[in-house]
Amino acid sequence: MLGITKPERWLLVLSYIGLLVSLGFQRLEGGFTGNWSLVLLSFGIFNLAFMWDGVVRFAKK
Repeated sequence: MLGITKPERWLLVLSYIGLLVSLGFQRLEGGFTGNWSLVLLSFGIFNLAFMWDGVVRFAKK
């Protein structure tokens, strides 16, 4: 993880916290009936963290 920049680290931390919170809420409700938008949002942020270098290079062009 030494090659990860500061914005990537923050995106990863944000996605992990978001996933834990949304899955915790899902578990409290019982079953699979809600908060999936939060899970998908966190998954999207997690993917953005891995694609961050490519996004920055694309924006600089």
